[in-house]
Amino acid sequence: MGTPVPLEPNAVKFIKSHSIKATGNGVPAARKLLIFSQPKVGKTVLGARLGKHNWLVTDEDGFTSLTNDSVRKVIGHWDGTTFEKWVDVRMVLQAAEAGQIICECGEPVDNIILDTVSGMVAETLQQIAAGAGTPKTGRVAPESAGRPDYMVSKGRILPVIQQIAQMRNCSVTLLAHTKGGTKDAPNVVPDIHGAAYEVVNKYISLQAYMFIDDGTRKLQVGAMGNQIVTGSRYDFPANIVTDDEFVAHVEKWKEAT
Repeated sequence: MGTPVPLEPNAVKFIKSHSIKATGNGVPAARKLLIFSQPKVGKTVLGARLGKHNWLVTDEDGFTSLTNDSVRKVIGHWDGTTFEKWVDVRMVLQAAEAGQIICECGEPVDNIILDTVSGMVAETLQQIAAGAGTPKTGRVAPESAGRPDYMVSKGRILPVIQQIAQMRNCSVTLLAHTKGGTKDAPNVVPDIHGAAYEVVNKYISLQAYMFIDDGTRKLQVGAMGNQIVTGSRYDFPANIVTDDEFVAHVEKWKEAT
């Protein structure tokens, strides 16, 4: 090997001044979580436990579970909007990160809940299919040709997920239903269509499967060889934890970052 050639001192100074620790970039101050389960297991309630001041964007009526007297003492404050377009979701995320969405108590929203990503992606695909043929030309819209799910992720979901990845002040909880668990598709995974799931999976910090065992809500957060696809960038004391343990550990991450 030849003799190393040193950089100019100013160049070294520039590199150090732009390091991750010096700038704060890359430190996951906000949490980006994906929780998936069968319907009516309690995803929405769990999502609302992960923030003190929650904003729900929903494509279904799961928010009605938040009005039950049995959960009011364990969830944070909440309000929300119904899902219409992905560009609206991005606007909500941007406003929440800037502290512009204020809870009724006067504090800024600290957790955005997307309930459910499964339904939002499916609804968008239906919108694309419905608009595939144009009356004037009769041609198929470019977005529909070949892989509409790819276009959903590229043109609509990707900007939203990139916004989520950049968030430092406000956490994001994505909720999804399950698919798989059959002979033809043995792996249990979030029901997020095709390429859209690839985009989501790239940016989240944790993917957990929620289920009920002997009347207790639990979450699998680590791989166990049981064909349930989960994973986390954070350490848990076990691969399966109760919902109370899950909430407690997530809160520790927020304090640590």
